[in-house]
Amino acid sequence: MNAKVSYLSPASQQPALDDILSTTRVFLLEWQQGNLKPLPTLYESIERHAKFLDSMTKRIATQALRMEAELHASGLEDIVDALEDIGEDPELLFIAQETINKVLSNLTSQISGVKNASTELSALSAPNASRDEARLFRQQMELETTSVASKAEIDAESSKIEALHTALISLNICQVSRTFAKRIGVNYSPTWIG
Repeated sequence: MNAKVSYLSPASQQPALDDILSTTRVFLLEWQQGNLKPLPTLYESIERHAKFLDSMTKRIATQALRMEAELHASGLEDIVDALEDIGEDPELLFIAQETINKVLSNLTSQISGVKNASTELSALSAPNASRDEARLFRQQMELETTSVASKAEIDAESSKIEALHTALISLNICQVSRTFAKRIGVNYSPTWIG
């Protein structure tokens, strides 16, 4: 996603449909791959943009298909052929002009739809990783604090274990000494070890 940067200007007189389609592909791919899931705020923003762009391009494609069907159904080609064969017939010219106006109206509506989509897109808040960065930094600081406290606790417990280990060794030595003293017939006294 880093290498794919597009700027869609809502002020543009001629919306660049190729830019919109390539941007849509990039956002959808990034969202579907889920690489940014560890950054929920940014991931949700990418998801919003991807879904918006996807619905917008589907809407534009639907309008284009409808316009194409209307153009084929309009009979404009037949009217042009008839005008070429017959000559300038006022009735045919009127029908041709109405058909051309309808096609122009549909094209204007299509272009307007693309411009509106660009404007709507600019209304979406831009993906911003700063909130996720701040949250992750806070978590890192908390983990570092917890880590220091845990290390201190581990050190304290290690000291207790070491003291217990030393005491067990002393008790074991006393037990061995007592057993040895009994075997050789000497009275065992803890002061004897020394």
